[in-house]
Amino acid sequence: MTKWMYHSDDNVYYQIGISYCEIPVDATYEKLAVFVPGYSAQAALTAYTSLTEYTDAGFVYVHAGCRGRDAGAPAGVTDLKAAIRYLRYVNNTMPGDAEKIFVFGMSGGGAQSALVGATGDSELYDPYLEQIGAIQSVSDAVYGSMDWCPITNLDSADEAYEWMMGVTRSGLSDDEQAISDGLAVSFADYINRAAIMIILWV
Repeated sequence: MTKWMYHSDDNVYYQIGISYCEIPVDATYEKLAVFVPGYSAQAALTAYTSLTEYTDAGFVYVHAGCRGRDAGAPAGVTDLKAAIRYLRYVNNTMPGDAEKIFVFGMSGGGAQSALVGATGDSELYDPYLEQIGAIQSVSDAVYGSMDWCPITNLDSADEAYEWMMGVTRSGLSDDEQAISDGLAVSFADYINRAAIMIILWV
């Protein structure tokens, strides 16, 4: 509790660089920051980020860093679950209500947010959470998940891009153009197969 900093212009208390697991795989990412509407002053950190669109509305804003696609699935969702468990564990000493955690994101963040929302307390993540030393016997389910344009089907993402945007690019070599055209055709085949499967299941 002695580590709270204060940003006087925004009237917000905050902490950054809080490790949310005991054995991080990558301590550069597996940390979180908390932003709380505040009342009294103390010095601000140089890495402070203004989030008044949330704090002015009375939200406690938590920015949990997480590993990305380079670490492979399910590293990112595991990290977010560990952060949620940490917030629940310190609920009695943290402003706000850790039983009403909302996650949100856009694009890749939307996908992560969707997975966090859909997999609350899933046992499938237990080995990964244990591996990074996440708090055990605490729920990682969230109250709500807001997901803007989540990218979830990464198996066909490159094909989908070339199908939709490939014709708008110029300057590709003959080999690159052939790859782009092939990916676009593959995505059209994928969509046609998916449409047939949907019709069969209706």
